[in-house]
Formats: sequence, structure tokens, C-alpha cells
Amino acid sequence: MALFASVTFICVMLFPQWYTTLLAFVLGYVGYRVCLAQCQKDTPSHGTILITESDNYIEFHGVRTLVGKVLTAQLFMEILCLQVKDYSGNNHRVLLTPGSLSAQDWSRLCRVCFAHHTRELKS
Repeated sequence: MALFASVTFICVMLFPQWYTTLLAFVLGYVGYRVCLAQCQKDTPSHGTILITESDNYIEFHGVRTLVGKVLTAQLFMEILCLQVKDYSGNNHRVLLTPGSLSAQDWSRLCRVCFAHHTRELKS
């Protein structure tokens, strides 16, 4: 989304004609909608999460059912982005926010995902 905002700003600054400015804002809005749709597709709206500390096994049950291992975990602002590899070998991305879980479950999920990722980096 930052890319679309940057392109919009650069177009407005470099080409101040009204039609270029209008095009830049339309492209910025379209980019925003594309990013929003992608986030909504990758974010489960409700359900249950099960994660084990020993092997980073995770299950999502609800609107979207996914079972596998967490490959990577990244925290962007307040969004936890998990790359999960299921047992058929497909990679899936799951985005979670702190508001979707209780504070205790959110901290446990972050702790388990990042601790396992750190252990793999050290070995």
C-alpha cells in the first residue's frame, strides 16, 4: 500500500496537470482497494487457533481451515503475518491483529512463533 501512495505522491509532484493528478489519485485508490482485498482474503474473521510450542504446529479452524507449520512470522505495526506450510506442501499467508484474540492468546502466539523462528536461525 505504501508503494501506491508513493507513486501517487510522485506523480502529483512531477506532473501537476489536473488530468495527471486525477489519474494519480485513481491509481492510489485502486491500489488501496487491491491491498485491502488481499488483507481481507488472508485474515480469518473468526475461529479457533491451536499452536504447539515444540514443533510450531498450528491449526486454524473457522471460516478458513488450515493445518500446518509456521515457516516465518513477521510483525508489521500491529499485524502478525504468518507463512504457514500445510502438509500438502502449499504455502499460505495468514494475517492476524491483536483485536482478533485475547491479550493472553495474542502474546502466546507471538512468543511461540518468534521463539521457534529464533531457534531455527541459531541452529
